[in-house]
Amino acid sequence: MSIRQSIILTSLAGAFALPAFATNATSYDGGEVGFQFHAMPSTVTRAQVQKELADWRKNPVTADGFRDVGGQAGWLPVGHRSDLRDGKLVQADNLPHGTPKPSLAMTPDERVQRDLFNRASS
Repeated sequence: MSIRQSIILTSLAGAFALPAFATNATSYDGGEVGFQFHAMPSTVTRAQVQKELADWRKNPVTADGFRDVGGQAGWLPVGHRSDLRDGKLVQADNLPHGTPKPSLAMTPDERVQRDLFNRASS
């Protein structure tokens, strides 16, 4: 077998083997054991991935409200957009508006951390 055929066969074997590693997770156990590989079965079908891609192409905005415009500008915030319809403000963007309001009550641990931070900064 020539060197050229060996290189071609090796690269073909690598091309077929690489997708198998896409569903593996690793964990470091330390010591002599080192890294352990764990199989991770995929729960998303190809049709679901294609649907998500089609949705993204319709409205290319990330979940946190940024749009990739490319170039030096990179990612720009889209922000919320409201339109005036029939005398009422209506949300016109596709960002989620059902986010729960944060609780203003602090836990004892949060209060301790706040007090320690305020004491250290003064």
